[in-house]
Amino acid sequence: MRFGKLMAYNPQGKMECRKRLAWTIACEQAVVTKEDAVTIYNRLMDEFNGMDKRNKYKQTESNKSQ
Repeated sequence: MRFGKLMAYNPQGKMECRKRLAWTIACEQAVVTKEDAVTIYNRLMDEFNGMDKRNKYKQTESNKSQ
């Protein structure tokens, strides 16, 4: 069975840095708000993904207009 390309783990990669940042923020907020850190983390990652999608859309639209 083939699963596609395997990517090498890069601890300094963009996604890994985002994950660490989101987890740090989530833990700090959880202490203050008593909300579940995993819930906060997932919300932050969704926001990051939304920003990526918006930026990708803007880039695509910019390339179309050129």
